[in-house]
Amino acid sequence: MKYVDNIELALVGKEIIVNQINFRESICKPCQELYDNGYIDTTKPMILGNVLGSVRFSNYLPEEEVGEIIMRLRQYYDVHYTEATYYVDKQMLYFNFAEDNSAIVRVFPLEDYYKLDPDNKMETYRFGILYINEDGSMSSF
Repeated sequence: MKYVDNIELALVGKEIIVNQINFRESICKPCQELYDNGYIDTTKPMILGNVLGSVRFSNYLPEEEVGEIIMRLRQYYDVHYTEATYYVDKQMLYFNFAEDNSAIVRVFPLEDYYKLDPDNKMETYRFGILYINEDGSMSSF
């Protein structure tokens, strides 16, 4: 219980269910700051073609930091980059990804939409996608 501040319970019929778990601010606030600063990623389910999988989503990072990440990854992997359009109302990400033997490493917004569009009023967002050859081998750049 050192991470939990309190737990809200409810009686439904003869069963007690958990309504909400409130975590301590001393745990949540540092985790949220790490996420907001781009140090923690989340995985989200995504359908690619006809296959359901999960993809790592990052928070916004400035272009210079993304460039540094790509250069570090290129020391070990054949890293590629493409851009995608996210339609906010449909909650769908559209991009042209027809390369065989490749795997998406990370998806990230190209602008800080938390600040730019806090109420989700924009129609589309732009995302960057990093992907590698699935076998992990290097090829000529």
